[in-house]
Amino acid sequence: MATAPSRQRSVFLGVDVGTGSARAGLFDEDGKLIDSASSPIQIWKNGDFVEQSSTDIWLAICTAVKAACTLANICGDDVKGIGFAATCSLVAIDFDGEPVTISWSGDARRNVIVWMDHRALKQAEKINSSNSPVLQYCGGAVSPEMQLPKLLWVKESLQESWSMAFRWMDLSDWLSYRATGDDTRSLCTTGCKWTYLGHAHMHQVNEKDSRTMEACGWDDEFLEEIGLGKSVAFPGHALGSGLTTSAAKELGLVAGTPVGTSLIDAHAGGVGVMESLPTSDAESKEADAESICRRMVLVCGTSTCHMAVSQTKLFILGVWGPFWSGMIPSLQKT
Repeated sequence: MATAPSRQRSVFLGVDVGTGSARAGLFDEDGKLIDSASSPIQIWKNGDFVEQSSTDIWLAICTAVKAACTLANICGDDVKGIGFAATCSLVAIDFDGEPVTISWSGDARRNVIVWMDHRALKQAEKINSSNSPVLQYCGGAVSPEMQLPKLLWVKESLQESWSMAFRWMDLSDWLSYRATGDDTRSLCTTGCKWTYLGHAHMHQVNEKDSRTMEACGWDDEFLEEIGLGKSVAFPGHALGSGLTTSAAKELGLVAGTPVGTSLIDAHAGGVGVMESLPTSDAESKEADAESICRRMVLVCGTSTCHMAVSQTKLFILGVWGPFWSGMIPSLQKT
């Protein structure tokens, strides 16, 4: 008598790259963690200079994903979707996607300026002295941990690297690009760390696919200079045709598996907390949508972030934001 085929599982993969390791978690359709694994990543520290390698990070991700699948007894075709989150680190790659050094050492492996790096203190001061209206969306001043001061540091200090770089990407955006070949950026990363004015999309918020929206929050000349395309999407939107064949092979998964637009690591945690309610809570979805704006999320790791969302812009001196759709689509994140 023939044995009935077992029902295929529906599992979702979350990848989180922190400061010291890459983690992979497998979740069922109810959001319950099935199993997870982690792999360390290398870091170079020298005073205010903190650097990593995107190649090393990707290898750590592959190791963690394969280990998690083995522990959970999950096959590649069980995974129905993938999401990436990572620190707000800056990645430099050339036209072919190869690493471009951002290090005084000249070591091409070191193509990531880590989020905590403070080499760009003078550049941040220079930007802040401009008193640009954009600064009101950063609490009145950019931090040296944001991407524009770091870009300016590379332009002023490593001119050869600046000329070689074809794409500058937030780490989480680079991960989704590495997985899919689609360099669409996230409203989370570009708004919160690149001074992209995402609210310029407001009039197009009802479009079915935000990837078709023109990136009207940028200056075209600046876009061209830093190798950033005009495709910016809400976190979670499916990218390209899913996993490329090569990425799928490296991860032990199936080509074409959907990959969502990325989130900054703390913001991914924020989404999880903001959208969570006790099972005994009888609030309607409509009431919950309003209650989200009365919550503050505290996400702790190597750093700690306090985050809240609102339906209107809140400008608070010394507090980053408001960032439209920086965490929850169509809401202002502070």
